[in-house]
Amino acid sequence: MSHNENGAGASRENAPEKEESRPGTAATSESLSLKSAPIVDECAQADKAFATLAARFALLGHELHVKYYEGGRRIFEVRRWGHARTFSHEHDLQAFLTQIGGPAR
Repeated sequence: MSHNENGAGASRENAPEKEESRPGTAATSESLSLKSAPIVDECAQADKAFATLAARFALLGHELHVKYYEGGRRIFEVRRWGHARTFSHEHDLQAFLTQIGGPAR
């Protein structure tokens, strides 16, 4: 007795396919709008950038700290051997990193 003779394969061949039963075939407006959303949000990108900068300072023996104030203002502080330097902008921080021998962006 072959596979088609017992009727197991015949029911699949004659049955109409349903689009809803197959995953990933139905395109809705919700699924299309999700494709345009960013994978990583802005906060995660900022955290990653700060962690990368802190790691570059750490490789040179410095500690990088950030203090947050009301209104969104940030103050960066770089410490080593009991001394500290304070910066108010990320560009100044990057310039100091380059000055002490760190990699340029």
